[in-house]
Amino acid sequence: MKEKTISSFKVTMIPPATPTRPIDGRTYRLHYTENREEWNLIIGNGNECGEKNEFTNGSQYKAKWSFHRGRYILLVSIQNLPKSNRAQTVKSLPKEVFRFLQGIVRGDETFFQHFPWVWDAPIYVTYGQSGQNFMETEQFGTPRHFIYYPQEESLVRS
Repeated sequence: MKEKTISSFKVTMIPPATPTRPIDGRTYRLHYTENREEWNLIIGNGNECGEKNEFTNGSQYKAKWSFHRGRYILLVSIQNLPKSNRAQTVKSLPKEVFRFLQGIVRGDETFFQHFPWVWDAPIYVTYGQSGQNFMETEQFGTPRHFIYYPQEESLVRS
């Protein structure tokens, strides 16, 4: 496993994933450890990223590159949203999704340099409560949008 640290942001690469390969099936998981105030982005290929994907609110955040209709897209899945006050939870999702996507873009810089066309790949975010009929999908721009996310909201400090 290869690791690099960006302040309190750690990136872990799980083989067979490398900084530049593969693109198909490349997966991401972001984990926040409260007691150490540390963010850990785990990059793998397939299921190497593990099943436990807790973010700040206990939801599961996963992302995966997929080839669809002649182009690459980044599919983000957020599951196990808190049951209490679903409307308030959905309202706060964009900020957490932005942090997750910014972590992917900043933590996997070499990958984006080797595949410049994915800067403009669409990002689709699906979120909901597992076991219930609440699932929604939204487009969240492209990875290029997350390079310039405001510094005060930044997950990764340059």
